[in-house]
Amino acid sequence: MLRMFFAGTSVRPREWTYLNDATPLYSDSKNILVRNNENTKYKSYYFPGPLSKLSLDQGKYSISNNFERGVKILKNDIDKLLEEDSTQEITVEIAGHSRGGVAAGRVAKSIQEHYKNYNNITVKLISLDPVPGPGHFGDDKELELSANSREIENRVLIYSLETPMFHSPQIVKNVGTVIIQNTHHNGVYGSKSSASTSDTIDMYGFYYGNRKYSLSELHTLKGVYFCRKDSTRLIELDSNNLSECITMIYDTCDDKDRVSTILNSIIDVSDMSLDTMLENNPKYRQDFEKVLDDISDTWFITSAYNKALDLFKNKSQFSKLINKEGDLYKYILDSSNSISGLKNKPQVAYNYLKSAQQNLNLGQNANKLVNTLKKRLKTRYDVY
Repeated sequence: MLRMFFAGTSVRPREWTYLNDATPLYSDSKNILVRNNENTKYKSYYFPGPLSKLSLDQGKYSISNNFERGVKILKNDIDKLLEEDSTQEITVEIAGHSRGGVAAGRVAKSIQEHYKNYNNITVKLISLDPVPGPGHFGDDKELELSANSREIENRVLIYSLETPMFHSPQIVKNVGTVIIQNTHHNGVYGSKSSASTSDTIDMYGFYYGNRKYSLSELHTLKGVYFCRKDSTRLIELDSNNLSECITMIYDTCDDKDRVSTILNSIIDVSDMSLDTMLENNPKYRQDFEKVLDDISDTWFITSAYNKALDLFKNKSQFSKLINKEGDLYKYILDSSNSISGLKNKPQVAYNYLKSAQQNLNLGQNANKLVNTLKKRLKTRYDVY
């Protein structure tokens, strides 16, 4: 197994005192440490974190520099293993914290894309509260990993709730396990093991049920989990405790971007419906009702439709939820097109809305949206 760990900002290898047998890897990157374990056949790399001045990502071990080195090193090792035996099973485990988590995600994406035709290569990712900091764009800010189900199930994303300024998290899409920990940004590793010579990925972990899961094992716990204040015991998120989790997020986290990112990660990974989320999130419910009121009160019918269609678009906080309501967007769009421009077929528009309710298994709030549009048409046209 190949392992690679990227430290957070200003964390240097000399602080990892348990790496007693670690030695410099290359002369041009002398502070990257490599550790070989002949018994387990693990080869581990440890990268220092970036330097930071005025919260900016700087130095020899910046996110981009660590990304480039990490990819180069792993490709070199993987290619050598494939030369020895092209059919052998190869596991690559990549983890990182903070800006190191951003680098880890980018490395995992690059390695996965490069070896996408090798079914014998498994890439695991453990991203610990990834934070790019100011001045970053693209994959550093929002990382979309492949949607392959085999790859998704090997990715773990851990977010904290208590963070300093400029610590809005990276958005990471297509992961199999999300953990929301009610702790500080630097506490997302979990409980520390008493073993002083373990790899970082093995040294820390979380408790679930009757056992402790190392960071490396968390991917086996599919879905969304959260921890109560300063705890490392995982609670699987479901409709019964969703309200508790959402209340905890709002009460603890004062970064709006972080709150939004965490809530979207819940929606992405869990099977929470629009109705379930609105029932347990008073703010979402209030905002959704306001949209319905705006649709009812808008003077122009085309503006009413535009407000409804905006719910389905990425800029809307409801897009991930309401897009779970089947083909509802298409029905509303077809309805809108029936009375837009030179077209004036209000009955056709109304029929599309009725068909949506007849053909789709819409939830309570999606039905409210359709009924609001139907009512809006009825106030303007003679439709039935």
